Amino acid sequence: VPALWSKASLSSLQGSDLQVTIAAEAERTEYFWDTRVKPLLVAALGKAVVRRPDFTIAIFQRALSYASSRGFFVDADHQDALVPLADLFNHKSAYTPLDMETWGKDTDTDEEEGEEDGQ
Repeated sequence: VPALWSKASLSSLQGSDLQVTIAAEAERTEYFWDTRVKPLLVAALGKAVVRRPDFTIAIFQRALSYASSRGFFVDADHQDALVPLADLFNHKSAYTPLDMETWGKDTDTDEEEGEEDGQ
């Protein structure tokens, strides 16, 4: 996720549209952290807790990237959501006939080969 790249890595995007997009997103994220998330954490946990090193914008950005990459639109009532294991339904599995004994070998073929070998 480019939002989590180091400044040195981001410098390779200098002058590109992606660099402009990432900078704007970083600005929006910092604003959201400063005006919404951090005040909510202070109200819920207290200033002393939120001053600890594990309550930083960098940690928030990482958590935000996890949520945004795994969330999806459910329906009009629920909007976007994180649904544990739901992303498993987004993958197509290979068709496996029920008469397969092992991956890649058909049981009928194995029996025929065994008969030819005298087994």
